[in-house]
Amino acid sequence: MIYLLFRALFVFVSIELGTRRIVHFGVTRHPTDRWLAQQLPEATPFGASPRFLIRDNDRKQFLDHFIILSQRHLYRIVKEYARYFNYARPHPGN
Repeated sequence: MIYLLFRALFVFVSIELGTRRIVHFGVTRHPTDRWLAQQLPEATPFGASPRFLIRDNDRKQFLDHFIILSQRHLYRIVKEYARYFNYARPHPGN
C-alpha cells in the first residue's frame, strides 16, 4: 500500500547581491525561529551580517516542475539548481 502525504517543505536561500550567486541554502519541514537563527550565521560567514532580508513568495518557481519525494530529495534538487544558478546560468552584469 502506498501513501502520499502532501506536507509543506521550506527552503531558505541566501544570494549575494554583488555577484548574484547562491551562497547558502537550507531545507526543513519545520521552519522554527531556532532553525532560521542558525541559517543566518551559516549564510554570512566571518561575522558579517546581512544588510537586507527579503521574503519572496513568488509563485513562479523552478520547484513547480518537480514531484518532491522527501526532504532529502528536495535538498538534492536545490543543491543541483544552486550549482546551475552559480556556474552555468549567465549572470547579467558580469
